[in-house]
Amino acid sequence: MIESSPCRNDLGPNQACTVYGATPGETVIAGSTYIKAAYDLDPADLWRRSFLVLVGFFFLFQITQIVVLEYFPVSRHPVHSTVACILL
Repeated sequence: MIESSPCRNDLGPNQACTVYGATPGETVIAGSTYIKAAYDLDPADLWRRSFLVLVGFFFLFQITQIVVLEYFPVSRHPVHSTVACILL
């Protein structure tokens, strides 16, 4: 957590950290414990969500490229094609 979090070392004997995932008497909270408590996510499964987003974006961009190339073909004139390739 950041320096100004309520879990600093100056907690009294009857005080507790109020951040999600904190345990009484501890001043350090593990990131995986915080993610589990605050968002109800298993940190071991986060890669699956990230991978699905990556695959989704890949297919979205591929479909977008196919559609754009179908409706906006590259010019057949050699000079224009050369200029288009240089600009890209």
